[in-house]
Amino acid sequence: MKKAELQPVLDAQGHLPATGHPLPASEGRSRWGELGFLCIVFLALVGVLLSGRFAYREASLFQTAKDNGQALLKWVGDMTLAHEAHPGPLSCSGSHTTTDVTPRLEPITWALCRQELLGEQGRLAGMANPFAPQAPVFSSACERGNYAGRGAVVLEKGTPSPPGFPPSISYASIEDAEPMVKGLLLRVMVCDPSGYGVRVGEGKL
Repeated sequence: MKKAELQPVLDAQGHLPATGHPLPASEGRSRWGELGFLCIVFLALVGVLLSGRFAYREASLFQTAKDNGQALLKWVGDMTLAHEAHPGPLSCSGSHTTTDVTPRLEPITWALCRQELLGEQGRLAGMANPFAPQAPVFSSACERGNYAGRGAVVLEKGTPSPPGFPPSISYASIEDAEPMVKGLLLRVMVCDPSGYGVRVGEGKL
């Protein structure tokens, strides 16, 4: 007579009962690998979210800085119209520079004009560097890698090429003592977050 073949004993639900033995080592490593992969994916998603948020914030702040440059460029255009309508020395607001007694004959400089523009009653009153309240609104130049100067507005003076050379205009940072006179070529730049100068536009007084 043949021996009865051993049959597995099933529980009431038809499943094999738990043996109480630990999982094989290969299966444990597999589960830890899956958990590690999920953690890496989660961290990658968080990194993408944070980097996207940072990039959006930097772009928004730089757009505000370019708006500051556009405001200065508009002032250059208004000064041009004022010079065309009223030849002679003008104030930074575009009106004639006069005193209580006699008209003012000397032109106003960029340093005095900048101070007037940012004053309480100036055209650019309340303007601030969007990247930091303590950062300068205007700068003499943009420096690559200088993050402290990002968002600053730079006004440059244009100089035409001398006679006999191909016609061109070279721009350099305007000096504080530069007179704001009719015919002055000006270019407005804005320092981006990396310190590079970004052109806003040109104008001529």
